[in-house]
Amino acid sequence: LLALGAVGEFMGSRPEATEVDAPVPPCPSTPNCARLRVAVGATPLTVTEAVQNVFNGLGDSGLGEPTAYVPTPGGALASFSVGPFEDDVVIEVEPAPQGSILWVRSASRSGRSDLGVNARRADRIVAAIASWLPPEAMPTD
Repeated sequence: LLALGAVGEFMGSRPEATEVDAPVPPCPSTPNCARLRVAVGATPLTVTEAVQNVFNGLGDSGLGEPTAYVPTPGGALASFSVGPFEDDVVIEVEPAPQGSILWVRSASRSGRSDLGVNARRADRIVAAIASWLPPEAMPTD
């Protein structure tokens, strides 16, 4: 098992994933969406189990309670309310040569700006998933 890290840095600068064959939809041109691609040094099964643990309310993820949650074979779908606004989250885990790729997309259903809510949520989701992974799969920098 290797380390967990985003393309670029794990936290802080959040690189936009640009792969055309990504399992999650691209973000629109409006700034109310965040999409992350994270290399994880753990098997897809281990990462998917971590996703399920986070969204099944095990431990304190700091994400708040989703208004809807559906586990999928390779991740999860969830919705969160922020006041009158609904945000949708898609999480997918793919196999990679040295572990897995974790995709996280958080997007507002309406509006043009979210004051950074979706970017912060995507970062918190990645951190919550990382907390369920073995220590050797955690970020090293």
